[in-house]
Amino acid sequence: LHSLRRRQRQMCIRDSLERFYTKKGLYSGAENVSPGNQHYLMTYELADHTYLLTATRRADSPMAGDACGDYTLNHVGLAANTNAAPDLTRQQCWGR
Repeated sequence: LHSLRRRQRQMCIRDSLERFYTKKGLYSGAENVSPGNQHYLMTYELADHTYLLTATRRADSPMAGDACGDYTLNHVGLAANTNAAPDLTRQQCWGR
């Protein structure tokens, strides 16, 4: 459930960034990007024509021990995991 909410949050941020890009022609300068929730800290790296969203597990949350580790999503939709258990696939963690 928490992982689903994390994915939904990242997709919502992605959509917001894409709307900003459509209006301004770049990602840099976007403001009010979500800081995350009680389970994941959301950080973002914005450049003019690229971005990288990262959802990092909060140490004091139930997701701290999640085998999928931390999640990243970039401007072309590439979803990945860092610090994940070596036997897990992207599909297992992202559900797609």
